[in-house]
Amino acid sequence: MRIPMQPGLPRNSAQGGWLANAKGRYRMAMSRVDFRARLVSFESNAFQELRKAQEFVLDEYADRLADAPHVAIELPTGVGKTLIALLLADYALERELTVTYLAGSNVLAEQVEAEAKKLKLDAHRFWGGHYPGGALLACNQARALAIMNYWVYFNSSPKVEPARSEERRVGKECRSRWSPY
Repeated sequence: MRIPMQPGLPRNSAQGGWLANAKGRYRMAMSRVDFRARLVSFESNAFQELRKAQEFVLDEYADRLADAPHVAIELPTGVGKTLIALLLADYALERELTVTYLAGSNVLAEQVEAEAKKLKLDAHRFWGGHYPGGALLACNQARALAIMNYWVYFNSSPKVEPARSEERRVGKECRSRWSPY
């Protein structure tokens, strides 16, 4: 189970305090993101609560940066950056933003992928020559998190690229006619 979604409400309606995203999932309209509740909604055995430093960073984000188009966060070793990044990525995906997690090496990318799976977050890791079509499409359409190292992002093709909403709509129509994805 994830953030409570309510069926039967008008799509994209703020009436009654509910909002829908492109996946048709409803959530309470909030002026401030509650990352503690988001973490609990994942029902992950590996991640059940936030550390104090994680709470501080996520609260600062919710208060000051929730609508910022780009965010970079620098934290010392051992604070729990990966969980912070995965929670922020989940929030961005819900807002239909394309998200790519860039790691310093393949080993770190594998670790991030493992933590995303523990959190039950839809994520795909890419590496040189490994770009499965369905996974790439899901990431390009902001339905999943892309994970890769810097080299792969800057030197490989195809790329995980953001898609404008109109391009997503057209792509969805084409997929429904000609592709199994």
